[in-house]
Amino acid sequence: MMSRWAISIWVAIVLAVTIRVAIASPYSHTVYPIYTTAAERWTTGGDMYGDLGPGRDIWRYHPVVASWFTPFNWLPEKVGAILWRWLNLAVFLGGLFAFRRHILHNQISFALLALLTFPLCLHSFNNGQANLLLVGLMMFGTVAFSLERWWQAALCIGLATLLKSYPIALAMLLMLYSPRQFGLRFTLLLIVGWCLPFALHSPQYVAWQYERWFENIRLDDRLSAPLSRATVDFYLMCRVWLVEPNRFAYRMLQLVTALMIALACRQCRTHPMRLLFTFDMACLWMALFGPATESCTYTLLAPTLATTWLIAYRERVSGLWLISATLFGWIVCAGALPREWRPTDMALEPIAALFLVPLVMLRVKSLEAVRVENPIGF
Repeated sequence: MMSRWAISIWVAIVLAVTIRVAIASPYSHTVYPIYTTAAERWTTGGDMYGDLGPGRDIWRYHPVVASWFTPFNWLPEKVGAILWRWLNLAVFLGGLFAFRRHILHNQISFALLALLTFPLCLHSFNNGQANLLLVGLMMFGTVAFSLERWWQAALCIGLATLLKSYPIALAMLLMLYSPRQFGLRFTLLLIVGWCLPFALHSPQYVAWQYERWFENIRLDDRLSAPLSRATVDFYLMCRVWLVEPNRFAYRMLQLVTALMIALACRQCRTHPMRLLFTFDMACLWMALFGPATESCTYTLLAPTLATTWLIAYRERVSGLWLISATLFGWIVCAGALPREWRPTDMALEPIAALFLVPLVMLRVKSLEAVRVENPIGF
């Protein structure tokens, strides 16, 4: 019964979004034109980091990522937009299935897991954000690491790091467990990824685009931007509910929290659920203290959110579960509300993420005691 519900809901979502993309304006509720315009600039030797046209945000990705989207420009715009969303979803669900099998050891029903992840996935899937692809690659990489398939792990997490820089946090934590087998391969593939654009295009053009990219990173400081445009992270939470932190102190806080997570991972090297804990804490750090967190970035927490809620429900941790569920539920539903009711200026996402931290601790301990043949589900 649960499998039927999960399949029905996902199929309904995919059909609804596909129909919307097919009949709506190509520039309505989508970031896909940013990708294709940057790919076109890459092909023609234009400035990817300049003005991409009306209704388009700036291109913030690594130069090599633009070359990945070149094949989509060979397709009709709406066909490409639909296939891009399907690709993201396929990688995410495939990664989730593998993650459930090899990291969670089949201790949670996949139907229930997929059902509980879809609320945080809906926004990214609808507007074509690359976050589903990103978290799918991270899950595949963690699974490959658990199976000691070092090249596959390095490739998946390396691609995720090239796509958006902050998955390097997960890579660095995994290096604590295997600095030689994984760490050397990851570093090598990352260097290859950085050098690859010079083999695909004119070196002078690539050097110019790297210079423009670094300049955009330097200028794209959204910590103190108006609340509607600011990064949705721990800094924003302090701005809204406490006081705006000192920049240097906040950078130190980012570093200290990263070191604390690394120390915790180091201490649980022999723990049977160490990779689950590492993945969750890396995603939580990226969302709370990452360099460019947006509302859609919280898609990274979809697998963590689903499993922590299940354990909290089973362990009767009603207080934390209800607070976290209420906050995330309000965030998910906010997109359908009038603009003045939306919580974008209230920093609810980082608050909800903070309540996940103790649930993650509880979940790892609880899952260790669950018998494999008795999966969590209904």
